[in-house]
Amino acid sequence: MAKYSRTKRRMRFILSLFLVSGLLCSVFSQFSFAQLESELLVNSDPNYPALAFVENDPNMAQNINLPTGKDLDNSKKLTVSPSQLCQQGRYQEALDAYKKIMQSESVDSQQVVAKAALTALFDIGHGHEPNEMLTLSELAEAYSESPDLGSALIQASSIYYTKATKSSHGSRDRLEKLSQAVQGYELAMEHAVTPEMSAQACYQLAECCRLMGNDTMALEHYRLVLSNWPDFKYAWNAQFMIGHCSEKLARQGLLDAASSEAACIQAYTAICENFPECPASKAASQWLKKHGIDN
Repeated sequence: MAKYSRTKRRMRFILSLFLVSGLLCSVFSQFSFAQLESELLVNSDPNYPALAFVENDPNMAQNINLPTGKDLDNSKKLTVSPSQLCQQGRYQEALDAYKKIMQSESVDSQQVVAKAALTALFDIGHGHEPNEMLTLSELAEAYSESPDLGSALIQASSIYYTKATKSSHGSRDRLEKLSQAVQGYELAMEHAVTPEMSAQACYQLAECCRLMGNDTMALEHYRLVLSNWPDFKYAWNAQFMIGHCSEKLARQGLLDAASSEAACIQAYTAICENFPECPASKAASQWLKKHGIDN
């Protein structure tokens, strides 16, 4: 009987380990998948080097100091910010969180952010029309003196952008949401209060233009990121995209082959020299070797 009891206890202990480890794996897997889905997207262009690169980083596009769950409700802490909920497609939860911000006196400075987000959420089909709903242009005019305006515009724009990336390629909805995101990011650049915010808005503008098929404008904004904010978190990807967009423009007959090749050589060489550890370095190095250029 004693031996049986010891065996039974061991089995319970082993089972508990399996349950705990299974739970942890499940949580980790869900987190990893959501993060991977948001941050690393493989480009489907068959002429594009096989590379997983950052297209949209929620921490970049959403780092706007939104209130924590404790600010909203001391008894129910949020595990993610409202902006991250939007990134994960959990729009109803984000809607509820932003409404709490609007109703809370302790986070008054963030209400312009919540107002912009609620407007964007309504535009993409979630929630009811907010009271005194403003377009992004009207919001920029009404809150032109607010230090939170740049963050509010980036937050609203990121909601449009995320919705667009989840829509079918070439669909009307995708283009409409990207156009709304472009408007918001352009306004955000005008009202940015930090270099990081300016770089973020400019980079996202480039991404929107590229997804809309406007590689000329995308190229212009990627170059703007590098010339003004060379230390930006995703400067390496902006550098890579300069080469990528140049190649696409050459294939479309919008850029001569010599100019395209020169742009690619400069961009991919810069990646190998300045960002040797970035995800794009291998693809850049392979392109250079293929074209007989040592790096």
